[in-house]
Amino acid sequence: MAQKILIVDDSSVMRKMLRSELQKHQYEVIEADNGSSALKKVKEEKPNLIISDINMPIMDGWDFCWSLRKDPQLNEIPFIFLSANNEVSDRVKGIQLGADDYVIKPFSPQELVARVQGLLSRYQKESSSPKEDKSLTGKLTKMDLSNLLQFLNMNGMTGILKIEYRGQEGEIFIRTGDIINARVNTIVASPAPHKALYRILSWKEDGCFVFQEEENLEVEEAFQENSLKLMMDGLKQLDELDKIKDQLPPEDAELELVQKGLMDDPDFRKLRPFLEVVERERVLKKILNASPLTDFQIYQIVLLMIAEGHFRVLK
Repeated sequence: MAQKILIVDDSSVMRKMLRSELQKHQYEVIEADNGSSALKKVKEEKPNLIISDINMPIMDGWDFCWSLRKDPQLNEIPFIFLSANNEVSDRVKGIQLGADDYVIKPFSPQELVARVQGLLSRYQKESSSPKEDKSLTGKLTKMDLSNLLQFLNMNGMTGILKIEYRGQEGEIFIRTGDIINARVNTIVASPAPHKALYRILSWKEDGCFVFQEEENLEVEEAFQENSLKLMMDGLKQLDELDKIKDQLPPEDAELELVQKGLMDDPDFRKLRPFLEVVERERVLKKILNASPLTDFQIYQIVLLMIAEGHFRVLK
């Protein structure tokens, strides 16, 4: 039986050219002129592969691809974007949305057919191989965590993203693409989901991750914010922390509270829980893990207290 390919393009000339070339190689071709009608075709015809333009009326290629990738019944169909736009940002966006390839117009029809054949062959091998588990693995040097979280969000995935970084282990719990909780093994403060998530977002090099899909994820929903706001807030704190990093004492520095009666001062009443942590832990690294405040908030307070003479740094 001939393999079926769906061509989605608002240009009848482009569809005709692609149809002619693909039919030479014994593919069955179906067509649509926008993403909305293409979605109906996908559900009716169950194509083996999709080739789609980006700029189209009614529903463009971005929304069409996103709609497919968030549908568990359709999200494994091989997908190729066609576009006259050679901007790196567009190519990256296409891959992040879940496309398998991004071909720039004008292109060689023979090259496109070769890409189609390669994709179909790869998917056929993957579908015939036994699947032990549904996991996604990689290194932080090659995949930025914020981009990975956006990918999981766009695809509506559910599971646990586990990250290892310089002796620390983090977990981000995700339900239908939304971040619902986060933990780091070295953080002893509880509960501290924002602190854990923001710290994990700071991990860049020397780390690795694995995302394990779990349909029945039993974990408390700790965040009221949506995933986009959580990531934006976390990345904003990281940017602010980067601005003051040259002023920060080392993590192995010991902090001493100069005035012991400060905790009873009404002006410092809100800071008392943090001051108690400082008195108990003393070493900055331990303070960072024992206080539920985010790392940026802690560093802000520490720098202010040092500047005002309330903390003394012991080397």
